[in-house]
Amino acid sequence: MVWYFDFEEFYVAAKKLFFSNPLKTRFLFKYRNCDGKVVLKVTDDQVCHKIATKYSQDLKHIKRINNLFIQSMANKDLQTYQKETPKLQNKKKKVRAKH
Repeated sequence: MVWYFDFEEFYVAAKKLFFSNPLKTRFLFKYRNCDGKVVLKVTDDQVCHKIATKYSQDLKHIKRINNLFIQSMANKDLQTYQKETPKLQNKKKKVRAKH
């Protein structure tokens, strides 16, 4: 289990872990009222990354990480989301040009 103190390092590690094994990776978000802390955890049952904060200024970082996982988990083709091929980029340009 690795604890992080910087959100940017946690974001990069969580993204890397998710795209290495997207079907086994879990993202957990827990608020501890007794401590006033938010704990974020990303794990694939072998590697675990955690970060905790009690500052309201960190909400934008939490929102960014949460959006990454929501968008990634809702996407049907993870390879497309991770890195678009030039063919897909060209198709998108053509579709936009038609509208």
